[in-house]
Amino acid sequence: ITRNGITGEVTLRLMNGAAVTASATIAGPAGYEAFAVADYSGDDKADILWQRPDGALLLWEMAGTSLAWSAALATPEAGWTLIA
Repeated sequence: ITRNGITGEVTLRLMNGAAVTASATIAGPAGYEAFAVADYSGDDKADILWQRPDGALLLWEMAGTSLAWSAALATPEAGWTLIA
């Protein structure tokens, strides 16, 4: 994932080793920054965890470069932050 600091555009690139196999520019959720990419759903596809400055979390399950579904997650309690 890359983000253009001027326009805010987010680009996803699917990789096979060093080769890009697919690429798409997406509109990330307003007010959120991509925090981590991992397979959170166990389907062997990368998903995106987004976080707002106030700590709110949003999980996007991805199907390649397309959004399959999203879910708001519980916000960490005061004093706690995500680190991984």
